[in-house]
Amino acid sequence: MGLLSIPVHHLRTVHADPHPGNFLLREDGTVGIFDFGCVKEIPEDFYVNYFHLTDKDILADETRRRQIYAQLEMIHPSDTEEDIVFFSGLFQEMIRMLTLPFTVAHFDFGDEAYFNEIYAYMDYLYNLKEVRDSKVARGSRHSLYINRTYFGLYSLLSDLKAQVNTSRERIEELGRQEWNSDLR
Repeated sequence: MGLLSIPVHHLRTVHADPHPGNFLLREDGTVGIFDFGCVKEIPEDFYVNYFHLTDKDILADETRRRQIYAQLEMIHPSDTEEDIVFFSGLFQEMIRMLTLPFTVAHFDFGDEAYFNEIYAYMDYLYNLKEVRDSKVARGSRHSLYINRTYFGLYSLLSDLKAQVNTSRERIEELGRQEWNSDLR
């Protein structure tokens, strides 16, 4: 998880094609990265709103949550109240699943039940008439890259059956360590 701390939170950039062929684990413990064809800069306003969605207090505040959903183009001015309630519910569940590793101190990425739940939910969404028939795109184009980056990393960690300390304190510590070592 520390692999994303510096690029995402300090440089506001992601390598949005994380798969085994794009990384080289070197003998000295460092990681080499290849293929920079899918690097994405993260605009500040998108970054702030996107990561607000990991804050449980903000998610519990319906007014604030709706504002963020609108900023991230998940809901639109042309949506009816029924549309807003429907799509907000879908996004809430998606956010719950995708941020789950960051809501616990340790996460087992080898837990197949977690990935089966995500795949089942994606199938459910794909088969919803309301989603297929929606006349507007849902979500900022920037979210595609961030979601692809995180899910790609999750998939790599799943393949490794990794058990990761995902506590906020540990992630912040790794970020400080990486940032300080990059400055040397």
